[in-house]
Parts: sequence; C-alpha cells; structure tokens
Amino acid sequence: MKLGSDGVGDGTFNATTWSAAVDRDGAAFETASGFGNGLGGGSRAAAGAYRMMRFDEGCACFVYEGEDVSFSK
Repeated sequence: MKLGSDGVGDGTFNATTWSAAVDRDGAAFETASGFGNGLGGGSRAAAGAYRMMRFDEGCACFVYEGEDVSFSK
C-alpha cells in the first residue's frame, strides 16, 4: 500500500493512480512478510514466491528447505 501511495505524489490518490504507481515502481519492492516480489506488471501480490518446509526432528520445528519458487512458474 505504501509503495503505491508514495508513488502517487501530490496527485489524486485512488485505485487507478495507486495501480499505476505499483506497476511503475513495484519491481523495486522488497517484501518483509514473504519471499520474492509479486508487484508490478499488473500483479498486486507483495509476495511473489514460496519455499518448501519440512519438520526437523533435531529442533522439533519446521525449517525452510530449498530455494524460493516463483508463483509465476
């Protein structure tokens, strides 16, 4: 949301201007709540990828395994 609203500048803030700003500036976005980047080019998802998880008996917890997998694949 902030990326889009910052990109509107002094103009009118609405869905159309927000979408245009995200399309223009979205490729530079770094999500803090997921993997990859799904913004820009008509996409409105901040996370653009996922990672597999597995249960690790040693720590009795789930751990990430492997590389990011893009949702666009």
